[in-house]
Amino acid sequence: MIVPFLPATNLFFYVGFVVAERIIYIPSFGFCLLIAICIDKILEFYQKNIFIKNFVYISYSTLIIVFAIRTVLRNIDWLTEENLYRAGAIINPPKAYGNLGNILSSQGKKEEAEEFYRKALSFRFNMADVHYNLGLLLQSQHRYKEAIESYENAIKFRPRLAMAYLNLGSIFAKQGLKNLAKKFYEKCSLLDSHGLKDVKSHEQTRIFALHNLGQLLVEEEDYGSALNTFKKALFEHQPYHQSHSLLNMIGEVYKKAIDIAPNDIIIYHHLARLHINNGQPQKALKIYQKAYQLFPNDCDVVINIANLLREILFLKLKKNKEAETFYKIAVKLRPNDVLTYSNLGAIYHLNGKLELARINYLKALELKPNDNITKINMARLKKVSARKYF
Repeated sequence: MIVPFLPATNLFFYVGFVVAERIIYIPSFGFCLLIAICIDKILEFYQKNIFIKNFVYISYSTLIIVFAIRTVLRNIDWLTEENLYRAGAIINPPKAYGNLGNILSSQGKKEEAEEFYRKALSFRFNMADVHYNLGLLLQSQHRYKEAIESYENAIKFRPRLAMAYLNLGSIFAKQGLKNLAKKFYEKCSLLDSHGLKDVKSHEQTRIFALHNLGQLLVEEEDYGSALNTFKKALFEHQPYHQSHSLLNMIGEVYKKAIDIAPNDIIIYHHLARLHINNGQPQKALKIYQKAYQLFPNDCDVVINIANLLREILFLKLKKNKEAETFYKIAVKLRPNDVLTYSNLGAIYHLNGKLELARINYLKALELKPNDNITKINMARLKKVSARKYF
């Protein structure tokens, strides 16, 4: 009876209520077997005593009937969540009232929900979840002053409750108190997730806080800080969040930054790289082409245009004439760079100009004899040309 109960005790590791409720009834099997064995032994021992045997049979039947009736009554409690928690209020009032508040709130019964939340807190004031849920309810009714108090109490009893910080920031932002809003968004973004049960939800909340903080900074036209905030949200927490909205927001901020500083080449590189990371090479190409008009002698811009043209046109099974043109420009701009010759050789290779590919590969190897990529490309070229030149 004891051993099956051990996994649900959290003694060795945390299992949570979902697992616990599926195994916590197992000890009752042992209890049932114990009663059955005891009855069997009593009947065996008093098999000649009719009075005792009848008493045991009657007691056993009564026990079964009582438990059957109790089961039926309990099943009625389980018909709805509301019934279940109302029945549980006798055993554990604060927990039951808190859950009743959640159910009634989801049903739109706001006044009753608030009443049960406050009842729960009257029994146990330190329940952070109930304070938070009460805050949500009050916030939905635009009772911001009371909602703020509830969220602050939630944070008091659970300092790493990220959603409470996020919602406080949202309330202050709506009230025009941007400095306070930024303060709580920043606090939320810095909360540690170590040891929390739901790390994913916690991290997602931190990302939303950074997203909202970035939007506030954009509204204040502090584009540099906004960019840093969005990039932090995007790159530090990618495993926990679908980042398309952040990418779009960063893109908008970069565009505004270009309007402000159109001659800053770094902004173009960052915006193009953003589109590349987002799987949008065509948009990145347009950014670099615009940059090329302003900075025709920037070799990095030229190489990136060529690389993107090669990628886009190769996928469309077209000849890379445009890419070839830009790789030639890159060689002129950077004649002592092994990468420019290696790339030009590779594009000639793709375009079937094998002799020109060989010449540029050899030039790359002159500059860097141990360049593995060029060596591999040379080996492939030899196979394609069937040793025509070797």
